[in-house]
Amino acid sequence: MKKLPLEIPGLLKQGISSLKVFTAYNHRLRLQDGEIFKVLRIARQNGMLVMAHCENGDVIDILVKEALQRGDMAPIWHARTRPAWGEIETILRMISLSAQAEAMVYIVHMTTSGGVNQVQRARQNGLAVMGETCPQYLFFTEKNLLQDDGAKWICSPPVRTEKDQDGLWQGLAHGNCRPFATDHCPFFFNVVTQSLMRAKKSQFRARSWEKNDFTKIPNGFTWCR
Repeated sequence: MKKLPLEIPGLLKQGISSLKVFTAYNHRLRLQDGEIFKVLRIARQNGMLVMAHCENGDVIDILVKEALQRGDMAPIWHARTRPAWGEIETILRMISLSAQAEAMVYIVHMTTSGGVNQVQRARQNGLAVMGETCPQYLFFTEKNLLQDDGAKWICSPPVRTEKDQDGLWQGLAHGNCRPFATDHCPFFFNVVTQSLMRAKKSQFRARSWEKNDFTKIPNGFTWCR
C-alpha cells in the first residue's frame, strides 16, 4: 500500500480510470478501512472511480474455520460462511468511507435486499453511490447449492434467498441497482475437459474436482455443465 499513492494517478496514462477494492480475502486482496479511505481520496483527486467488493473478511475467516472443524464441507457452506449481514454492514461502511472521502463509490455484485436498501438510503441523501447486481443473483438461490451438483453454483459473494432476489428486482426497477453486469468468472467442471486444459496449459481455468470441500472449489460459474 505504501507505493499506491504514487502509482494510482499513473494508471490514467494507461487508460485505466477505475479501481477495485476488497473488504474480504484477508491476507490476499483485502485493504483495511484506512487504506480504502486513502484510495477513495486519490481517486476523487484524479477523476477515477472506485469499485468495492463488500463482504466481511474477518467474519468469513472465523466461520470457515469453524465449519471445517465441524466437518461441514458441502457446497452449501460456502453461502453459510459468507452471511448476508456481512455484505450489508460492509456496504454501509463503504458508503460511509466514500462520503467522508467525498468520492463516488460503485458497489459491485450486490446480492442482498439489505444492500439495496443501504444504497437507496444513501442516494436519497444525495451521496454519490451506485449499486450493481448480476444475473446469477436474480435467478439462482442457496437451494442450488444443496443439489447434487451444488459445486457448480459456487460464486462470491454467494447466491442468496428468494427474498433477496425480490429486493434486487425492486432495486433494478427503481434505479438503485443501475448497472447490471455478469462479474464473469467461469471454470470448466467436466473432469475430461479439465485434464485436457491442463495438458495444453490452457489459459482457461478448470474447476477443482474436489466438489465436496467448498474451500477448494474455485468461485465462479462453469462454462460446461
